[in-house]
Amino acid sequence: MELVSTIKTLQHNLTLLVDVLQREQDTLLRPQTAGTEDGELLQKLALEKQDLFQELELVEGDHAALGAALADRESSTASGRKSRKAKPDLALWPDVRELALQASRINQLNGVLIRHRLIHNQRVLNSLQQMGGPMLYNAGGAAAVGSRLSSLA
Repeated sequence: MELVSTIKTLQHNLTLLVDVLQREQDTLLRPQTAGTEDGELLQKLALEKQDLFQELELVEGDHAALGAALADRESSTASGRKSRKAKPDLALWPDVRELALQASRINQLNGVLIRHRLIHNQRVLNSLQQMGGPMLYNAGGAAAVGSRLSSLA
């Protein structure tokens, strides 16, 4: 893959990833409801993220030319030399770097939000179990052995 195409593909995939991460964050910040819509949406977004991460890994696998060109550019910038003509193939690189940083920040925050949601859900579940006594149904939906209902019947 040539350098321009690699950078454009990175930019495109990172833009999509930032969009998915932002939708995930918006969902996580909404108040939880008893329905499963948020859970299903979060699951769908997780699959989208996984696909995008795989795409980014494929592009990264073909980064030899990208790395060499960027190293050359960084060394010329560090030595104080500025090329008279900016390399058009690297013009998008600052945008790609910013998108990657933005995706990283949003992803870290989403991880914190997910941990808070899990803790909250576990507390609610524990409270319900304490209030209701033994579960009437097990996780598979069958009547639980020794449940309060069967002992009263």
